[in-house]
Amino acid sequence: MISYEGPFYSVETIDVLCPECIATGRAAEKFDGEFQDEGATDADEVMDEKKTDELIHRTPGYCGWQQEYWRAHCNDYCAYLGGVGTRELNQMDILEEVLEDPILDDTFKGWIRDGKLVNGGSFQGYLFQCLHCGKYLLWADID
Repeated sequence: MISYEGPFYSVETIDVLCPECIATGRAAEKFDGEFQDEGATDADEVMDEKKTDELIHRTPGYCGWQQEYWRAHCNDYCAYLGGVGTRELNQMDILEEVLEDPILDDTFKGWIRDGKLVNGGSFQGYLFQCLHCGKYLLWADID
């Protein structure tokens, strides 16, 4: 049986959810829950309320160290690709592209360049990709 055990914010504690119930929105409706906190998104980048509703109520989240944050680009939410570190960004040849992002502060950029961003480590990266132009965007946090 395939089930989802990631973040889901509701009054009730829910251990697992079925993927079909997530995709249709039934899980969010039944438990009055959300998969993302709208305040932890690039919502100001996305003007279509239907896209925000889909992200919050029908898109499985990811587990971060602190508050997860969902990136957006080209007036739409990005696809979440998974956890990354400096090594993976270099292997994909996208390190410089993600470092151009003004949302990352200079301290984080320096640590990323120095190889301190480690997938599965205390300084974790989360990679996103724009659904329209293909640009890669990064979110990172520290435990």
